[in-house]
Amino acid sequence: MFKRGFRAGLPLYLAKMEYAFETLGVEEWWPTFESYYGFREFVLKLGTHQKPGLSTSTR
Repeated sequence: MFKRGFRAGLPLYLAKMEYAFETLGVEEWWPTFESYYGFREFVLKLGTHQKPGLSTSTR
């Protein structure tokens, strides 16, 4: 069962980035966020930037 409050989002996100750079060989990382919670955690708190031209609104 999925539960909130484990504070696992950031470590898992960083692990995904590490995999992309080191294993897949990507050269740039432009994050997209599927929820306001993710946007709030990674953009507002960490100063992460999205690719220019993408909307941050959720549907």
